[in-house]
Amino acid sequence: MVDSDVNKPETFKRYGNVEGNTSFLVWGDSHLGAILPAIDSAAEKAHVGMAGVVSFRTPPLVELASLTTEGFDNLLLNIRSIEYSRAILKQIESRKFQGILLHARWSNYLVISNFADTFLDSITMALGAG
Repeated sequence: MVDSDVNKPETFKRYGNVEGNTSFLVWGDSHLGAILPAIDSAAEKAHVGMAGVVSFRTPPLVELASLTTEGFDNLLLNIRSIEYSRAILKQIESRKFQGILLHARWSNYLVISNFADTFLDSITMALGAG
């Protein structure tokens, strides 16, 4: 899924049972992408449909900017990812998923000062939306 298309429900990539309803959302950074084939296979065997959102270096959290690299060791926050995560939250609100899996390499984001608060707030918002 391309981040500019997140407001369009049909642009969420489908996993598992692609013919049925999308009961679950899987949302994460590239580390989710690494394990997504296994999740997809398990969901297909269980006849469960899922929607998926995978974004490089972007935590599956609302109001937390993504990390981008400039050169090899300079991490900068990408403010555009906040709008992106807000759009995903709107999709969560409109679709009422039965479950949401958030997966990331969380240690990448611990350097951000408000990470812990944002993590808890995002879980609360997702639970309230779904």
